Amino acid sequence: MMNELRVGKDGDCDGSNADDDRKQKLCLELSQVESIVVASQQRGEEDMSEDTKVMELRNVLERNPGLFLQRWGTCIDTSSLISIFGKLDDAIVKYYVKTIPLEREKQLSIARNRRFQKMQELLRQGDFFSESATKQRSPWLYDQYIGKFLSNAETMRRVNIEGEGLWSGHLLNQVMQKESNVRFQAEEDASRQMWKGCTSSSALSESVIEAEVFGVETREERERTKEEISTEEKEALKQEFLQLMKERFLRGDDTDFFDYSTVDSNPRYDDVAQMTQDAEDEWFDSGDW
Repeated sequence: MMNELRVGKDGDCDGSNADDDRKQKLCLELSQVESIVVASQQRGEEDMSEDTKVMELRNVLERNPGLFLQRWGTCIDTSSLISIFGKLDDAIVKYYVKTIPLEREKQLSIARNRRFQKMQELLRQGDFFSESATKQRSPWLYDQYIGKFLSNAETMRRVNIEGEGLWSGHLLNQVMQKESNVRFQAEEDASRQMWKGCTSSSALSESVIEAEVFGVETREERERTKEEISTEEKEALKQEFLQLMKERFLRGDDTDFFDYSTVDSNPRYDDVAQMTQDAEDEWFDSGDW
């Protein structure tokens, strides 16, 4: 699926100048999308320069905006479609401004459903959503829900399992641990920023909340936490973590570990029964019967 391009608004300009700036920025960003064909070229012909692509795109935009949307409209986000093309009194332009967002939402829905079917397949297979694999993808979240509550014996058992069968085990473990540490820090930093945004209006001071969620536990505190939590609570937290990892996969956040293009555009993962039902519902809702 092609990426959408969002064209920012320039608050320092108004009227035609602002419109011109948005059009120019749109053409510049489209020129940088590798999958877009701006103009046909002969085999062996030198690739068009970025400036030439921008000029060609701008010419089509000004001369025939309907054709512009027909060719490249699916790469433009809804906000930019409306701001640049929404006021044009052209039947073809109006058609694309209306239908492109609807078609995009339809394709997103199809992709989400296909990801769900693939997720069910991965859950049955076991490896992708195993504890070690999910820990690799989200080490900080794993520590919050599972790792910090493991006994020393449980921790050692997992370390031994993860290290089994690795070629040049010690060196490879070091590399994997280094990558995990980087992801751990990135996750923690992102979560810290999210918490700051969510607690800005809280009655509790930000420093108190941050210390509670992100504060460094002493060894004694961590051991006491392990003793206080029951086996049932551990299992509940494990299931919560798995649910979060499922949601992460469906959102498309696992691009470093999974190629979503093999699913999003693959009809093999269509739920035919559900699609038939959706089509019937849409037909009856339209009143065309």
